[in-house]
Amino acid sequence: MGMGVTGAGGRRLLGAAAFLLVGVFALVPARAIEIQRVVSPGGVEAWLVEDHTNPIISVRFSFDGGAALDPEGREGLAEMVSSLLDEGAGDLDSQAFQRRLEDLAVRLRFDAGRDTFGGHLRTLTRNRDAAFDLLRLALTAPRFDDEPVSRIRNQILAGLRRDLENPNTIASRTLLRALFPDHPYGRPVGGTPESIAAITTAGLKRFVKQRFSTPPSAGCRNGRRRAAFRRPNRRRATRPSSSPSRCRKAPSSSARKGSSATIPISTPPMS
Repeated sequence: MGMGVTGAGGRRLLGAAAFLLVGVFALVPARAIEIQRVVSPGGVEAWLVEDHTNPIISVRFSFDGGAALDPEGREGLAEMVSSLLDEGAGDLDSQAFQRRLEDLAVRLRFDAGRDTFGGHLRTLTRNRDAAFDLLRLALTAPRFDDEPVSRIRNQILAGLRRDLENPNTIASRTLLRALFPDHPYGRPVGGTPESIAAITTAGLKRFVKQRFSTPPSAGCRNGRRRAAFRRPNRRRATRPSSSPSRCRKAPSSSARKGSSATIPISTPPMS
């Protein structure tokens, strides 16, 4: 059963409530943001803003080198690793690791871009030690057991088959190949059915050993606690490593002439 406020008395009541609400907000003091510079013993530099209103820690971190550094013929390696790091690590198999995350209400995700490989951890402050231990295990001792590797591979292959029927995906990949021919930027981040099928467990382990051997850049938030971490004198990555043995510099856009491509797409007849 609802109740409405009408008439002159009701309007006065609403006006008084609005005035009171504005008055309450006016009493909240404005505070200047204090930025702290923090440097860890390992040389990781941070700019930190603290507000302990909420008992939550949220961390976003990234490593240099993403899908653009995937070996030729193994495109999608970074993407596959990002889906497998939380599928068992250390003494915990896939089910035990996921159960531990759920019991602690920890959110742990990883993602692969073209230039970086990153992750996100979110946990209650009281569970921080256990949460960061799970993150440490995922980054340093992933298991890559046969069952989760096979399951994740099949999931990725199913997604790629759907992408092959998506006009937007087809057009996007064709554009990248035209803009960056013979360059890692022209290859799909998620790989192809052939490249995903060619990825081995040894290749997954090699990725972790090679990519996670240097400190990450990261952002941290505790309630409203924020920090941007970076290594000293570290340049922000805007393209893959310039090492000629790994990948080549992207061609200048002004050096290529415009061209067009026609992509035939088979669609079922409408009934």
